[in-house]
Amino acid sequence: MLEKKIKKSLIETKEKKEKLLIEEKLIKDRFSMIFEGVKSEKEFKKLSEEKQLKLSVKFIQEMNFLESTGLINEQLDWGNLLKTIFGGAFGSVSQTMVEPFINSVLSSLGFKEGFVKNFVISYLTSRPSDVIKSFSDCGMMTKLVSRAVVESMVMTLQREKGYGGFGYDLIRNQLGTVLESTDFISGIENGLQQTICGVMEKMSNNTQGIADKLKGGLTATS
Repeated sequence: MLEKKIKKSLIETKEKKEKLLIEEKLIKDRFSMIFEGVKSEKEFKKLSEEKQLKLSVKFIQEMNFLESTGLINEQLDWGNLLKTIFGGAFGSVSQTMVEPFINSVLSSLGFKEGFVKNFVISYLTSRPSDVIKSFSDCGMMTKLVSRAVVESMVMTLQREKGYGGFGYDLIRNQLGTVLESTDFISGIENGLQQTICGVMEKMSNNTQGIADKLKGGLTATS
């Protein structure tokens, strides 16, 4: 009886490992198709802004799709997997890849180069998983961008007035919390949502061709 249980456990462990290897191979093939030979941050930065944006959207769209199909799970070490795909030369791949998309969205909203835009980009690139999860829902993306904008406004005030230290940091955090709990941030969301949804729809349509090919590959392999 004990031998049967051990044998069954060993078989199940082997099957899980084999399934994981198949999933990793599938994901690597899909990302190779997306990145078309780009294997380092240096190579990526040499591309035109238009090409960077195109790859950025493809990457986010693919990650979002993989999450929705359940291929992104706790068993897969995404950090190491992405490093193996890009030869460990991409640094934080997710942060690098979401930046062009965020920059484009902010430019569409009229944000020019400067502290606020740089802060919002930094705020959102430090949360790549949130950006990826929000890609299929422009309402969620609007909330994410709006919160980053509010945080940048509070930071701008603190920066311009030269406030610093624990006391002022506490006040800044409380002020940010108050703003998020009032109609203030809702007003920002309502003002930004139409533009953000329009931008995301346009970007999604522009990359739908390769997305359809990738989904086809997934169906054929699964």
